[in-house]
Amino acid sequence: MVADFSSAVLTADVALSICLSRCDDLVGDATLARVAREVWKDRPGLAAPLASSLTELVDELHRHRDRLRVLADQFTGMTDAEGLPVLSNAEFAAALARVASDHAPPADRPVAPEPGRR
Repeated sequence: MVADFSSAVLTADVALSICLSRCDDLVGDATLARVAREVWKDRPGLAAPLASSLTELVDELHRHRDRLRVLADQFTGMTDAEGLPVLSNAEFAAALARVASDHAPPADRPVAPEPGRR
């Protein structure tokens, strides 16, 4: 996916795409977890806690999907809006720098170079 954050409308469109894509992923993941639960639910031994945890996983995936659907509805309303702000290149660069600094490795744990690189 190409992300364009140059305007609020385009940013809302990117966020909407993320929500919809993740909802699709969550539906597939929940289906797989339900199949696994069906396979293990009536088996003896450690299968019972496995089936129980799989049930919790399915519930959590559905909860997450439902919340993303609410957010998708919110972003849908923004993708058609007019008069939303447009971001300058300098504003975008500053935001990107802030995010990058939030994810920099701690000074006491520098990132090791890739094998074969110096």
